[in-house]
Amino acid sequence: MTSNAQLGIIHTSAPQTTKRDVDGAFWNVWRNNYIRLNLIGNYILQNKLLVFRLTNLLKNYKYYGHLDPFKYNITVKVYIQNESVEQYLSLRSNAIVTAMSFYGSIPIDDRYFSETDNLAHVYFDMYHGQLYSLTLPCSLETLVFGDAFQQPVVALPENLRTLHFGDSYRCSLSADSLPQSLTSLKMSQNEHQRLAGGLFPDSIRELWVSGTLCPETQFPASLETLYIHDLNGDFTKSHFSKATQLKKLVFTSSCVSRIGEDTLPTSLTEIDCDEHLVSFSPGCLPDSLKVLKLNNKTYPEILTPGFIPDFSENVEIACILLNISRYLIPDSVTILHIDCIYEPSGCLIAPFLPSSITKLTYHLTDDYTLPANFFPDSITDLCLVGYYKASVKGLIPDSVETLIIDCDFFSPILPNQLPDSIQQIEFRSTDRNPISQSILPINLKSLYYTPYTNLIYPFRNSIQLIPTSGYFAKPKTKHQLY
Repeated sequence: MTSNAQLGIIHTSAPQTTKRDVDGAFWNVWRNNYIRLNLIGNYILQNKLLVFRLTNLLKNYKYYGHLDPFKYNITVKVYIQNESVEQYLSLRSNAIVTAMSFYGSIPIDDRYFSETDNLAHVYFDMYHGQLYSLTLPCSLETLVFGDAFQQPVVALPENLRTLHFGDSYRCSLSADSLPQSLTSLKMSQNEHQRLAGGLFPDSIRELWVSGTLCPETQFPASLETLYIHDLNGDFTKSHFSKATQLKKLVFTSSCVSRIGEDTLPTSLTEIDCDEHLVSFSPGCLPDSLKVLKLNNKTYPEILTPGFIPDFSENVEIACILLNISRYLIPDSVTILHIDCIYEPSGCLIAPFLPSSITKLTYHLTDDYTLPANFFPDSITDLCLVGYYKASVKGLIPDSVETLIIDCDFFSPILPNQLPDSIQQIEFRSTDRNPISQSILPINLKSLYYTPYTNLIYPFRNSIQLIPTSGYFAKPKTKHQLY
């Protein structure tokens, strides 16, 4: 009985060599074509013939010529169908296996991991079969499980550095089950996991945490990045008493927590929050914070002058702003993203934004008329999102060099509306208003457009028209049109 499961085997070997030692044809066959089974190709490498033959059972897996690919520092992946332990062991005898990825539901035998001192990385994240007690090698550094793994973790290798679980793993972790060598731990979304004291080894630098906070919970001393994706309980200062190296805090989902004043460590430089259930108290953000991203719609009551620290440089606000004030955004901010503003009068009053801003993403709505000189003249990169209500001359400052238009216009762009300082324009929206040479700045050098952009030819030869593959896509090729 055969199986359509696949086993990915990655071969690497020493000594170290550079890319200059290997002809481009060699890299093409070994790094680009390895996924295709039953591939037969002939490649010339430095006047030596390499024949690469691969069938589903590797019956014709041969190398011809004087080239031994495993003398080079090259990574090769071979995906084998209908794999047996004997076939794998035979293949391993001719190469150094440093990593294995299991797919499907192929039965796993301990002999895959036996008699090897080189296996460092094992991935079960795409494996759907049953995993029972396996004897893993002491050389293992990376171990990644998928949702199919549901057995308690015991006797992990002492040198293990990366341990990741699938989101549906329901077994609780204990302090004695985690090696002290761990630097990266990703826990499952297990609401019953108690974050008891001493659970996390102090060696952990990257942590995805889930479960329930306890009074004795302490995040590890070496922690630099903390991801919160399923957590209950309020944060206290004692939880971070050891985490004096924490740099980045990310809230992803299902976090019902309150962050009190002076709770977070002063080493923190970035907060990224996608979860609307997190409650920020006034004064909870440390002065060390440089990057703040609030990517939801439910924080208007906390966004008052003084909430954002005076030393912040990069601020992204995707929630509705109710309290419009010149002092809401500190003068230290140079990169700003504002998603939504509510102003009952229908007209925003300048100046609202500080003159320190150089890069701005601003979400326009059809509810407001922006006055001229609304944007500060310090801006060099401007991205307009949403709906452009009126063609106001002077709205875009003369300092802008790069303009991204990701909005729909209620009226066409008029001549002389765009300042001559603009050197690059990128159209990202589906707006169909005509774009002709007459409305473009005299110093424009590059114009990026999508299939939706309504270009009216001809254009000046000095303007490079660069097509992009579609909505929100980055340009792939450059093509001069006239």
